[in-house]
Amino acid sequence: MLLGAYAVSKQIQARKVAKKSQLQQSLGRAKITSDFMNQLSASLGRAQQADKKALMERVRSDERAEREEQEEQQQNQR
Repeated sequence: MLLGAYAVSKQIQARKVAKKSQLQQSLGRAKITSDFMNQLSASLGRAQQADKKALMERVRSDERAEREEQEEQQQNQR
């Protein structure tokens, strides 16, 4: 759950950065520095890693639930 919240938080942060950049560009020529791009790339990378971790945890959870269900069915058949 925390990973999902973290991913959502990072995505919101990345959207804010993108929206701010878009606003600056609409108001005039923005100076996008390499530092800004590095921070944006790092933020997007962290969000992607968090999404991947959350997905892997979901897969493990689903597999665990499936195993437990199969074990329960086997016990009921005895």
